[in-house]
Amino acid sequence: MRPTIRPRGRATARLHTTHCLTTRRGLTAALATALIALATLAVPCAAYAATSGGHLWSDIVFNVGGSGDESAVAVTTDAGRYPIIVGDGITSGAGDFDIRYRSYDLTGMLRWNSTVTTWPDPTVPGLSDTAAGVAVDDARNAVYVAGTTQGVTTGNDVVLLRVLDVGSGGSFSGELVWSRVYSAPAGLDDEAEAVALDKYGNIYVTGGTQRADGSMDVLTVKFRPDGTRAWVRRHNNAGARLDRGLAIAARGNAVYVAGVSNRKGHRDDLVLIRYSLGGKRKWVRYYDDPRHRHEMLSGVAAASGVVYVCGSGKSRNMGGGDALLVKYRADGKRLWARYARGSGGGFDAWNDVAVDSKGRAHVTGFLNRRSTGEDVVTRAYRANGRLFWQARFWGSGSGLDVGTALALDGSNRTFVCGMITRSGGETDGVVLSYTAKGVNRWSSTYPDSYYPWETDAGDDWFEDIAVNGPYVYAVGRQAVDHSGVVDADLLTLAIQR
Repeated sequence: MRPTIRPRGRATARLHTTHCLTTRRGLTAALATALIALATLAVPCAAYAATSGGHLWSDIVFNVGGSGDESAVAVTTDAGRYPIIVGDGITSGAGDFDIRYRSYDLTGMLRWNSTVTTWPDPTVPGLSDTAAGVAVDDARNAVYVAGTTQGVTTGNDVVLLRVLDVGSGGSFSGELVWSRVYSAPAGLDDEAEAVALDKYGNIYVTGGTQRADGSMDVLTVKFRPDGTRAWVRRHNNAGARLDRGLAIAARGNAVYVAGVSNRKGHRDDLVLIRYSLGGKRKWVRYYDDPRHRHEMLSGVAAASGVVYVCGSGKSRNMGGGDALLVKYRADGKRLWARYARGSGGGFDAWNDVAVDSKGRAHVTGFLNRRSTGEDVVTRAYRANGRLFWQARFWGSGSGLDVGTALALDGSNRTFVCGMITRSGGETDGVVLSYTAKGVNRWSSTYPDSYYPWETDAGDDWFEDIAVNGPYVYAVGRQAVDHSGVVDADLLTLAIQR
């Protein structure tokens, strides 16, 4: 999951959602049970013609156990080009979150679906579990779901699940193979933020772990494919109250953990740590501007011999900041840092970064413009740090337009997801496609009245995106009016590339 940066001083839009299948609150137990089964099986909306940017199918997963906002937080694909989604769901009247993971076939029919409810003790109500990310190991037929689980006496703990992707004979699966929980001293919090897979099938989870004095350290845990824990590493910058891993990438024989560190006299700084696959810390680097203002981290991407981190910098406590991209060599030498700012003097940030086959770094996020407020802005930088191209996109209103995540295809085309604000003030999900030179190929908003099953009941947006073959998958949440109760449901949209 990406820790999306949103502008300060503005309320984040409340999220909600829709479905081809409508549900009701306050149902009888028998009818509620039947609808739970239908929601779990998920009847997707009918597919339309396969034109670039066209909606192939969409699906919304709702809860009938209790009210509250649900959302998909991450999506990836397997070798069959099937989307695999993880997110946060509510399956009980207590309103606590559960980790939901599910997969569809290419037509939108459900392959498998499950939830983790107050793991590891589902008999205790009121405890929440939240998803952090997902990784697929096709060679081992494995899907790994990482998240945070709330223990009865242990506080928050890191949880990792191994799920079978395909059953015997090619049947649908989703079977839980094993689960592992990492808990530091009882009563203190350990929380997952991101997950990565190395070339040998080992799994790495990063996040934060709490000390007795309430401060946090960067936490990184390595698991072997069989679920045994290989090592645990904590990074504590002396005197810091907050060190936290927010993103992770494994490349070759290196594991890169990126996050934030609140250093004395420096405010919040970017921190980047390189570990060997065996857990040896090779180096740690901090990034701070000369005036020691705040930096925030949202993404990391590793390529051959280099690693990029993105976020925001030059931010004061109550003021705006500039979008920031920093490039390091694999030996830890910083090669360059690039800032970007809009004309409005407000808050600017990059929310995600990826590297193409030419070594160019692609970023998306938002820049504040005087005339239109925050706009979705996507850039590509050459390997030497020079700007290759930039594209802007904004809605019909002057409100918040944000790129939350991006993905690249084999032709170095860029695909962006996020949200835009309409003239009435509501937000819609948006997916954008750019050529390798930054020319807009198409833009697609959700919901779109052209598709009869897509209805608008409030604020909608996308959190993550994946591209595989002719398919683009965007996931997030959509507002749905459940008989007068409007809240967010988990959304998956398939688009023709």
